[in-house]
Amino acid sequence: VGSVTACETITTVRDTTGQTVPGRSDIYVTIEVESADPDKIVVSGCEITVEGEYSMRSTDFSFECVCVSVDS
Repeated sequence: VGSVTACETITTVRDTTGQTVPGRSDIYVTIEVESADPDKIVVSGCEITVEGEYSMRSTDFSFECVCVSVDS
């Protein structure tokens, strides 16, 4: 369990061409959690790692995501 502390939407850009993708956006969500071990971040029993793929949900939405960074 964690708390969303920030959310930013950026227009999706194709890696291969550098062109924007009309009607598509990348969403960056910052989630803050408390952990007893700063070297091992665990959320709802799942260890969070950079480039790990996760399913997130709240009472209002759900989505698949990839972790791009972990800061302690």
